Amino acid sequence: MSLRWSPVTDQLYAVSNSSPSLDLDFAAKKTLDDNISGRNLITFSRASSGTYVGSDGLIKTSPVNLLPYSEQFDQSVWTKANGAQVTPNAAEDPAGGNTADLINFTSTSQQVYFGFTPGAGTYTLSVYLRVASGSKQLRMQTYSLTDGAQNKNITVTSAWQRFSHTVVISNTSTTFLPVSPVDLGEVYIWGAQLEENSTASEYIPTTTTIGGAPRFDHDPLTGESLGLLIEEARVNDISNNFSTGNQTDGAALSQITSITNPDGTTGTIKVTATASLARHEIQVSSSGETNNHSYSVFVKKGNHRYVGLSQGGAANNVHCLFDFDTKTIFDDGGRGSHSFVSSGFEEYANGWFRLHFVGSTSGTVLRVFLAENDQQDGLRDWTASGSEFVYTWGPQKEEGSFPSSHIPTTGSALPRAADVATIEGNNFSSWYNQSEGTIFTDISPLAAASGRGYLFSNGTNNQRLGQNADSTTGFALFMSKAPTTTSLSAAVSGMPKPIKACLAYKPGSSRGVIDGVLKTLSTTNNVPDAIDQVGIGFQNYAGSSGFLNGHIARLAYYPYRLSDTILKEITS
Repeated sequence: MSLRWSPVTDQLYAVSNSSPSLDLDFAAKKTLDDNISGRNLITFSRASSGTYVGSDGLIKTSPVNLLPYSEQFDQSVWTKANGAQVTPNAAEDPAGGNTADLINFTSTSQQVYFGFTPGAGTYTLSVYLRVASGSKQLRMQTYSLTDGAQNKNITVTSAWQRFSHTVVISNTSTTFLPVSPVDLGEVYIWGAQLEENSTASEYIPTTTTIGGAPRFDHDPLTGESLGLLIEEARVNDISNNFSTGNQTDGAALSQITSITNPDGTTGTIKVTATASLARHEIQVSSSGETNNHSYSVFVKKGNHRYVGLSQGGAANNVHCLFDFDTKTIFDDGGRGSHSFVSSGFEEYANGWFRLHFVGSTSGTVLRVFLAENDQQDGLRDWTASGSEFVYTWGPQKEEGSFPSSHIPTTGSALPRAADVATIEGNNFSSWYNQSEGTIFTDISPLAAASGRGYLFSNGTNNQRLGQNADSTTGFALFMSKAPTTTSLSAAVSGMPKPIKACLAYKPGSSRGVIDGVLKTLSTTNNVPDAIDQVGIGFQNYAGSSGFLNGHIARLAYYPYRLSDTILKEITS
């Protein structure tokens, strides 16, 4: 059941003395559902898995629906065998739309199935089914030459039900049948999902590709809900986590099962400095780069105070040092041919820290090392007593000027696709007003040179209402009706940081407001009047770009221009 927020307890409602026509309170609800309609109006996709931090401070991996066109069984990716026919959009679906398909089974040999080759593991197939009246016996099935048929008979009634079938399969070509007939006749079908899991997770709709679930992130130390995480596509070029088989220099490696890793697993690698004059480090192969990359790793204090992260060799390297006791990071730069841009750390649960730096070097080794003190340049040898140690986990190297969410790898570089969230069509026009309105956002970019918090448009750059963060002082609110673009905010210092903003538009009286401060008032009548969609956390035209790389705690829309007094109050 959708939660309707009380005007007594919610600032947006209490201050404005009215309800917005759209209210996406991602941080409070941890769902895509709109508070006002009670429905999910957002089309969301990410063609991969992704990680986020749960309320317990541990890194989680979002589920993925491995079936494309999960609501379009008439598409060619779904094989219709032995004369099976599908009628698309034949009935109301469980979500209140009209996208349920109809299959009329006239023979027990007919099938509608999806075939591909997944990895070996445990998989759960799920699907929503109903019949027009009465009940029918149907069958869910997987089949492969190695595993044979794994069937589950089900009874389908006139009420929508979600059925699931969990199987263990080998690494071979497998056919997945959401449903095949035992009894003949018509059956309505919607929302097929296949996931590598022992249970069915919340349904994830897909179109042309597989789909990862939206990620509702949390502060890794406090557990505070941060909202919807939107990130651009990234690749972790480090193909494996650390292990006892990694190359070392002056250090002994051991696997410890008594320590909880940042993702809740065990088996972290303990790096112990040896007594000999050495560098005391664990190494992993990492290609040199001429353009800036972000290098990151998780570390946990054992009994040694100083730890460092380095990319490169003795002649060319870039690195930083961290002091566990003072929680301070030192930008020690590097030596030889290199570029050092920045460094930082983030504190996680259970004593873990994620260190990172941004830079480039021709060196080809990523190292985590024990430093003698905070004066070390990170690579000079020193003599240890033989008992100093730290723990380490999760190395990551990615092209970009800041670290993104953790991308786990198991044998090869792994990409994470971009998060794409849009509202279009009737889902958009049902709450949007062309003549005047107010857009409220509460966002937290991960980097100063971030992207769009949102972009309302007509699918081109000719008609736009937008929000953009492109530098430490470049946070912008703007409206555009070609050929004129109107700025509604001046520079905002100190980005990246959490920021509340309103863009209120109305011919002759458009206003930007940021963190309780009134910005530019525009008296122009040049207000866009052909808006038909919104990209949430990205630019929804020109190939989908300008990703926020951060969190959207809330996005709300009023179908009228709020007063300046109210704009100041709700953004304070």
